[in-house]
Amino acid sequence: MNTFLDTNVIIGYIYSLDPLHTASQKAIVAENTNYYSFHVNEEIKLVSQRKDREYLKFLTKLEDIFKKYGDNDFIDLSDIHIRVDRFRDIEKLDVDDMHSAINIIWKELHFDENTDAFRVKNEFNKYVGNFESKHMSLRKYCLKKMNFIPAYQNKDPNVLKVIVNKSLRDYFHGEDEDILFDVHEYLKNNTIRDFSAYKQR
Repeated sequence: MNTFLDTNVIIGYIYSLDPLHTASQKAIVAENTNYYSFHVNEEIKLVSQRKDREYLKFLTKLEDIFKKYGDNDFIDLSDIHIRVDRFRDIEKLDVDDMHSAINIIWKELHFDENTDAFRVKNEFNKYVGNFESKHMSLRKYCLKKMNFIPAYQNKDPNVLKVIVNKSLRDYFHGEDEDILFDVHEYLKNNTIRDFSAYKQR
């Protein structure tokens, strides 16, 4: 299958802490011929900067919690969740997603429900140190395996008329309209069979 992937699918694939990660892994199938466009790439850059900023602020707040434990103490996962209940949203990262992220981190680092604090601090410190470089590498790896659709040259007036008449801009966000025209122009100039698009909310 030939598949066009929108920004949020690729972002979900790149960030294991993202709520869409599992679904995105299923959407990005190696056997498919996967496509992304110029404007998807531009949006990925912006969203990645925000995601890194949000997650690093969140991880720093977790570090502050862990520092309150002595090295010989045990850190109870349920206690961390109780403390996170008192957090405020960090930009678009809400508290529910923070709870989900903690569970993912605990699983990725192979922590138990109760884990000695020295181990948590040590492993978590490494996790934070590698966070940005890990996701930058995943982004490069993911996009390298996909096919690039260049930026459109002109907006098709017929499509533009439909967008205006049906007030579709009320439902667009970010680069949606430009992404639509990237794909539209590419498909007009290239014959691709069974072309599907993945966009998750």
